[in-house]
Amino acid sequence: MATKRIYKCGACGGDGSKAGALFEALCNVARGMSPSCNACNGPTNLHFEHSFGLGVGATKSEVKAIYLPKKLESWNDSDGSKVIFYPFLVVLCREGRKDAFWMPYWHKVEKPNGKTINKYGQWAPFMDAHLFESLVSQAQADGYVIAKP
Repeated sequence: MATKRIYKCGACGGDGSKAGALFEALCNVARGMSPSCNACNGPTNLHFEHSFGLGVGATKSEVKAIYLPKKLESWNDSDGSKVIFYPFLVVLCREGRKDAFWMPYWHKVEKPNGKTINKYGQWAPFMDAHLFESLVSQAQADGYVIAKP
């Protein structure tokens, strides 16, 4: 998970506001609602610092785009809760590397008593673009993913 997240200004380069909760920050950017810079009122971009194990360490990146499905999937749990699945596709520019893709996801659980709980998916893949593109191109070659014009 992104341990640090902040909005940075594209115009003056200054730090904008802290991004707050990760789920809300991803939803806001996917919907085109990033805050303006506190210093110059210019547009901001979301930046992350992920801490990875196995010798990778801290990875800094800037968000280029965030996508959510046009229609979210939902179902009812056995306790009567409504569960909504939020799979994100985050396109990143990694510091010192090329583009990468991150696919975090949440389940928003709306309990019958009106309480809502956001549950983070624990196994969100994060990989450089060439790896992601290799996977998608193989699925396209086998007819599983159709490229649309």
